[in-house]
Amino acid sequence: VSPPWLVSLIKLAFSLFYR
Repeated sequence: VSPPWLVSLIKLAFSLFYR
């Protein structure tokens, strides 16, 4: 089970890498 802050961190990383 992933904590919500980890999910947010992954989404942020994806946003930075795929801009």
